Amino acid sequence: LQSIGDAVITTDTQARITYLNPAAEKMTGWCNGEAVGRSTSEVFRIVMGNTDEPAPCPVENVLVSGCASGLPQSAELVRRDASRIAIEDSAAPIHHSNGDIAGVVIVFHDVTEAREMSRNISYQATHDALTDLYNRRAFERYLADALYKADANNPIGLLFLDLDQFKIVNDTCGHFAGDELLKQIAHTLKKCLRADDVFARLGGDEFAVILEQCPPQNALQIAEALRQDICDFQFAWDDKAFSVGVSIGLVQSDGQHTLSDLLKAADSACYMAKEKGRNRVHVYEETDVELIRRSGEIGWVARIEKALSDNRFTLYAQPIEPISSSAETRETHYEVLIRMTDEAGNSVPPMAFIPAAERYGLMHRVDRWVIENTFNLMESSSYAAAPFAVAINLSAMSINEEGLLPYLREQFSSRKINPHNVIFEITETSAIANLTQSSRMMRELKSVGCRFALDDFGSGMSSFAYLKNLPVDYIKIDGSFVKDMAHDPIDREMVASINNMAHVMDVKTVAEFVESEDILRHLRRIGVDYAQGFALGVPIPVTEIHNRPRRAA
Repeated sequence: LQSIGDAVITTDTQARITYLNPAAEKMTGWCNGEAVGRSTSEVFRIVMGNTDEPAPCPVENVLVSGCASGLPQSAELVRRDASRIAIEDSAAPIHHSNGDIAGVVIVFHDVTEAREMSRNISYQATHDALTDLYNRRAFERYLADALYKADANNPIGLLFLDLDQFKIVNDTCGHFAGDELLKQIAHTLKKCLRADDVFARLGGDEFAVILEQCPPQNALQIAEALRQDICDFQFAWDDKAFSVGVSIGLVQSDGQHTLSDLLKAADSACYMAKEKGRNRVHVYEETDVELIRRSGEIGWVARIEKALSDNRFTLYAQPIEPISSSAETRETHYEVLIRMTDEAGNSVPPMAFIPAAERYGLMHRVDRWVIENTFNLMESSSYAAAPFAVAINLSAMSINEEGLLPYLREQFSSRKINPHNVIFEITETSAIANLTQSSRMMRELKSVGCRFALDDFGSGMSSFAYLKNLPVDYIKIDGSFVKDMAHDPIDREMVASINNMAHVMDVKTVAEFVESEDILRHLRRIGVDYAQGFALGVPIPVTEIHNRPRRAA
């Protein structure tokens, strides 16, 4: 008992202390000589950590029942100096040789750190790391509970909010500015809500609010107050000021909706708020879903089809720079990106038309346009004078398209292109969802010299398990781990773990969302091979690549 790590206290049948080992002395604050003869409740004083109420004494339970006993999970020991530590314990009877109970032995240990870690993990599982609001998972759980309790006398209101100018800030000033804007918006909106309202960030620039026991008129007033607060809000960054609007969809329920129908209705209402001019509140109507389906399909299909036929797309490129002396090459390569120009000559951001192209079955045609025009660039005289590797994104639709491999084989056989200078990027989720097809396509194209990069690596739950089945040359570490790693040790460890595993498998690493010199320093220290982000270069038209000044490694 003197040398074991756990704290040990023994008592007699009157629940008086007979012995404390050194670990128990240290944890309780009582020395053995002072504690002996005192009541257990005086020396081993325990309370419930969540209520501060006295916890049931395990010694008394053992003396009454004759069986072993333990403490509730939230129990805390109040030490002699009134400080508290979380503990776990077990108490068991001590028997005479004739079987009678001679006393009780308590064995306990400090679980403060483990319990705090458990609380942190639980908190992180339900909260958005950036804004500290509830995340989508917690939001849907709260919504299901609110829907279950709702009735005609206690209706609920559900708000979906989508910022109107977020992409301008993100594209103009970078992801750090975008993140700061989201944090400030979350803080601003919180002040308009009631204490019991559930406020969540669903992802990107989308938020949601659950209003329990809220009549329709009250819910509309709250929604309008939120909209007005955003209108009055000014975001400042690097001597620039931005105004931000918000489109809000509102749906009411008296508990007759399913969770899925309610979410779909709120999403539809938010969409209609945008379609009707943005920066407004739209209350859901039954016709909204059908209107959106028809207008969305007809509108986006027609716009993308027309842009393809009119050749109204433009190739941009963002550098991927070597940052480690261990990289096998010191040459910069470029990820090819696509921009669409609408009929009025305005640039359409990729996240506006790419999801639509994927949703309506046009993404494989967009991919073909990118491949064909990238290969045209690689056959140009300017490229031949100073060749570089290009990374081309392939969508899940293209991966599953039977005609892709024959098309690419024909391109490589008919053009003067070095396949080694072509790196195809596939997202981790697409690769895993189409594992057999992805693996087969990779092996066939690698046989002619192409290389492959696995994009957004780390976003899936089974990343490492699947990696060994995919013959990739690079993995691009998901930007959500990279962008905060300069001040988040957990993100740094994630990046280091991914980097180490990749190197064990002889795969090079690329860090995305690298937007500061601090992040670069950490990446170099870890040994990541390449970096991509605003700190190294913004996307530029491919025609300007040869004019771009080179950065020192």
